[in-house]
Amino acid sequence: MKNKKLYNMIFPLWAIPIFPFFWFIVIPLNFIIDSIVLILGLKFIKIEDWKNIYKKSIFFVVAFGFLSDIISGLLLYIVGTKLEDINYDIFSHIAYDPINNIYSFSVVLIAVIIAFILIYFFNKNISFKNSKSITLEEKKKLSLILAIFTTPYIYLFSLEFVNNVLPIFY
Repeated sequence: MKNKKLYNMIFPLWAIPIFPFFWFIVIPLNFIIDSIVLILGLKFIKIEDWKNIYKKSIFFVVAFGFLSDIISGLLLYIVGTKLEDINYDIFSHIAYDPINNIYSFSVVLIAVIIAFILIYFFNKNISFKNSKSITLEEKKKLSLILAIFTTPYIYLFSLEFVNNVLPIFY
């Protein structure tokens, strides 16, 4: 366990206060991903005023995406540390390889589902609140698109996989 690193997403948000320079990577990367998904979503559901809606909502989409990731990440961290006292194996799998343990996988999957629900809820109810030119049905579709494509599914990947795919964090 000595040489293992704890990161999960692009980099786990709970570790950013410890490594603040990662804000310079995580914020722009999330902004780019959220922008691409939002613009493609707006075009997919054929919204003509997409530029105006993008301008009004992108800040909120990014901010609430971060908030959703932070909440689900904190819940995952809290549950993981509580499970460490009960069963270190479950905690270890949550942090390093959730797919190889059904209990760890279940805990991580719940965190992913919570992030999905929060992303959908925040976007539907807050991010597009000032966009009067789109209907409630369009807000729901956009929120669902954002939730589907921006949920931190990488929580489910093993640390070894993340190490191999994202060597920038070595």
